[in-house]
Amino acid sequence: MECCCTPMKEQRKTNKMQKKHKIRLIWPFNMHAKKNPELFPIGLGFLLDNINKEVFDADLLDCSIRELHPESEAFENAIASQNTHLFGISWWSNNTPMVEKTIEAIKRIKPDALIAVGGPHPSAYGKELMFSKTADFVFYGEAEIGFVKLLEVLQSNGFTRPEANELALIEGLFYIDEKNTLRKNPQSLEKDLDKLGTLDYSYLALSKYQEKGYSYGGKVVHSNQLTAPMVATRGCPYKCNFCAAPAMNGRQLRRHSVGYILKEIQSLYYNHDVRHIAFVDDNFTLNTKWALKVCEAIAELELDDLIISTPNGIRLTRMNPELARAMRRAGWRELVLAPETGSPKTILEMDKDLDLSVVPGVVDMLHEADLKVAAFFIIGYPSETTEDLHLTEKFIHENAFDEIYLHIFQPLPGTPIFDRLVKSGDIDRSFVPGSYQQVTFKPRNLSKDEVQTTYNRIAYDFQKRKGRDPGAKTKAVVRQGERQLYGDETYS
Repeated sequence: MECCCTPMKEQRKTNKMQKKHKIRLIWPFNMHAKKNPELFPIGLGFLLDNINKEVFDADLLDCSIRELHPESEAFENAIASQNTHLFGISWWSNNTPMVEKTIEAIKRIKPDALIAVGGPHPSAYGKELMFSKTADFVFYGEAEIGFVKLLEVLQSNGFTRPEANELALIEGLFYIDEKNTLRKNPQSLEKDLDKLGTLDYSYLALSKYQEKGYSYGGKVVHSNQLTAPMVATRGCPYKCNFCAAPAMNGRQLRRHSVGYILKEIQSLYYNHDVRHIAFVDDNFTLNTKWALKVCEAIAELELDDLIISTPNGIRLTRMNPELARAMRRAGWRELVLAPETGSPKTILEMDKDLDLSVVPGVVDMLHEADLKVAAFFIIGYPSETTEDLHLTEKFIHENAFDEIYLHIFQPLPGTPIFDRLVKSGDIDRSFVPGSYQQVTFKPRNLSKDEVQTTYNRIAYDFQKRKGRDPGAKTKAVVRQGERQLYGDETYS
């Protein structure tokens, strides 16, 4: 005789089978971003948009904007409150201590949950992270396609760890095979970026970032407009050895369609009151014909109070007068160039492939198009001498830059120069980069004192030379550097 409760049991079984697995993406707490955040969780936003919401219950825990320190009770409550099956964590090298604390806390609170990591740091340290068992899954470079594939594999396995032969099918994943050998699966880079979806700026708490002063996009033109980041292209064909962009996004330039870009701009403008859009691409103008088409289309929107910037810089050799004028019409007020140094010797060491003699002509061309010009510079490169520092300082004085973005060299994991310095014994592989205003790496031919004081002098003198009060921020940078050298008693 059939039990009368069998249908109810079957229904409960069906409901259990249909219950969605919980996926939680984490943007870790970041001390560097506590006051004025410059990073926005773009990568996790695209990742989230690619997860099948009909199958998985996915969300984002932004510990940076919510100021959830991994050792706080609030963080513990946030992690413990949900039955999460997989945590996906974004990991930047200079935030390593906080990410490690985040992982430690998750393992303590949710010991059965799986952990996946991705971003610049795992891309460089896949081997170490796998063999140390820091995380269950380690991705390198772009992960939209590979992460979705991982979820599919986990789903088919009831969220237990897959076998090596299944892990071998997941794009962009490090894994250890049956012979205890590290494997690195090829990356899958989507050529049509439109297929990777869009960012839900409301869900990603853009307004809260704006309230905290998010303003990545330029010193010269920014005056408290509501700012939002956008991605128009991915990929970089160049070989600058201090940069990890090609390792993260590949060497082939891939683009969003013009229609996609216009739709995103209009949404930010009308739905979020954004008046400053920063294209955070590495090579927006690489294809000058495409860039010209984008600029002309933006200009036709007639959003006269919209400012656009490319704060990561443009390639000097990928500019021409027609494109400069079109960018001005579209909303650019400033262009950032990236000579990086005034020393021809340092240019060669950087593998920069740039003739510094073209810089003055490009600056003049941009000024003729009514564009302000800012420039990136790095000092303290591994083989630099006092003469190289003086050449950079002289180069800055001799060119009509409206602003400079001065950085102290930081060996970034995942870059060719980092690997070279590890091999030569100049740094240990465990080196963690610091702020670009700090001397954390000592060049062989310079003292830390000389690098820091040169940085302070250039930053301070440039503002004075422009007839500006260096302001509290510049003065604070100078004092920060001097404290590092001489101690707090200097300003007591």
